[in-house]
Amino acid sequence: MALLAAASLAACGERHADHTAKSSIDAAPAFKPIDGFNGLELGGSFEKLIGNLDTSLFYPGSIAECFPDLPLKGCRLLGPRENVYTMRDAIPYSLSLAFNRRGFLTDIGLHFRREGQIDDEQCRDIFGRTLDWVASDFGPLDFRNSKAPAKEPLVWAKSPKGVTYAYGAPSRDGSFVTKFMRVKSLRETTRKVGEEVRYYALNRNLNVFASFIMVDENPICSVDVTFAEPDAVERASWNNS
Repeated sequence: MALLAAASLAACGERHADHTAKSSIDAAPAFKPIDGFNGLELGGSFEKLIGNLDTSLFYPGSIAECFPDLPLKGCRLLGPRENVYTMRDAIPYSLSLAFNRRGFLTDIGLHFRREGQIDDEQCRDIFGRTLDWVASDFGPLDFRNSKAPAKEPLVWAKSPKGVTYAYGAPSRDGSFVTKFMRVKSLRETTRKVGEEVRYYALNRNLNVFASFIMVDENPICSVDVTFAEPDAVERASWNNS
């Protein structure tokens, strides 16, 4: 009887352990693939996308220029900050789309921009909150930490939910720019062009960047999220280096 009881307890323990392990797996976050955003698919055709989008999101001039430029060199659709495409954590973002000369969507941009009545701390808070929702949806973020000495001193900080990021030491008026934050799933290679080493993305990726600039005592805060095809994919000619 004692042996039977011990065997029963062991079996229960194994079942409990299996259940716990399965629960841990089930609890793992399911990140979205970086195929686009909100139904906008990287690689999608201009004809399909323009038919399904509200064109009032963009400057009328960018739409007018896009049609004749598209088959020759590609084009970009850009919207003013007042034309809100989406909101996350109460942050409004306008939209930009870039197409190559084959009419394929290569880059999707979400942009927060505020001019006036904002300070550097508020701008960094909006950047941090943007990092948080991007990381929650698409996976952990980091930035390239080159072995070469930094050209400027960096300040280390954390987003409200603990994403570590860095930005250049602010100038006297508070102006700063952040390091580009990239999703960790990014795969890269390097190529040497002259004396310069360039990085090339091998897969679809995204990055987040922010700047706070004082222009004639007028503060401008910009936060940008970019979803991009690999660097091997042809871009509009104005975007080629």
